[in-house]
Amino acid sequence: MKNELQKIRQMTPGEKWDYFKTYYLVQTVIGVIVLILAVFFIRDMKMGSREVLASGCLINVAIDEEGFLFLTDGYVDFCGKSIKKASVFLSVDNTLDFMPENPLDKDSYVMALTAQIYAGEYQYLILDQEAWEHFQASDIYADLAQTLTQEQQEAYADRMIRQTVQSEDGTHTETATALDLAGTAFAKRFHLEPQAAYLVFIETAQEKYQDDVIEKKQRIVDYILTAE
Repeated sequence: MKNELQKIRQMTPGEKWDYFKTYYLVQTVIGVIVLILAVFFIRDMKMGSREVLASGCLINVAIDEEGFLFLTDGYVDFCGKSIKKASVFLSVDNTLDFMPENPLDKDSYVMALTAQIYAGEYQYLILDQEAWEHFQASDIYADLAQTLTQEQQEAYADRMIRQTVQSEDGTHTETATALDLAGTAFAKRFHLEPQAAYLVFIETAQEKYQDDVIEKKQRIVDYILTAE
């Protein structure tokens, strides 16, 4: 080793670079790659261990950057949590075209997003009227009468939008599945476009009777509808 160091010291800068490339470059590159992968692995482990407070998706609507921060980092603060230990997922810039000449089964992006919604990857959606009407037939919306507290139902009664739902026995009932965001401080402050947008909650069979899931949805409702 001593002789090798002595040999390197006697080399010109060009010879030293050639020597490095010949004997150490590959090992160095591999070492750097391993280090980078280790850093990302540790980061992903930490991210994966954080509590997910909410997961939302915006469809055919848009909000400004302040609105995005309000629904993500702001909600973490609202819940009294630290962003180091909790997180919020929000998918934006999702545009679905429901025109007959653009069938959903031919659009892989739309199919993927729709599959995520059906799988319950999002707790809530903020969408326009056309998207809200489209997904009604899929029976994925939570019944607000079963989701909100009695106090919330009374406070937001004028914003609850109903749809016709067919029960197992074939009868039809009017069920509140959406909250109208038009004219709210949230819509005005964060430049919600279009203003005629709805807040809905996704309900999967597994989550239907889980109190902690329902409480999370109740907290989201108050956070969005009481925004100043």
